[in-house]
Amino acid sequence: MAILANELRKGNWLQAPLGEYMQVEIIGHSDVPDYIFARGKECFGQNGFEPIPLTPEILESCGLKKHGGYNYEFDEPEHFQNIILKECWLDGSNNEWYIVFEQKKQRFYMKAKYLHQVQNSVHVLTGKELEVQL
Repeated sequence: MAILANELRKGNWLQAPLGEYMQVEIIGHSDVPDYIFARGKECFGQNGFEPIPLTPEILESCGLKKHGGYNYEFDEPEHFQNIILKECWLDGSNNEWYIVFEQKKQRFYMKAKYLHQVQNSVHVLTGKELEVQL
């Protein structure tokens, strides 16, 4: 699946054509709104970079630890202002990941397939970046 520039922010992680992980540095350039530049590589439109699918290894790179089955939690939940990123879990019936946030003891869930979706959601909800170690 190709990724569109309007789905990204500076700092999002993507996968380059040869499989290496790269962080977005520039989105849009002059008269080319669908331009993406990451660590010395560039692409235009839907050719080139791919989103990084969520996997147990990718979740662990975000600081989550396996907590039985396909449930991943932070040892110490990530607090962002008054919102807590609690956990991620895989729904085996439809093979989709759910990201669980909590605010004032009320939980809300977000479906996600790709790392950049999680990064963007954390940023929108908290104003902070999710630390990813790839």
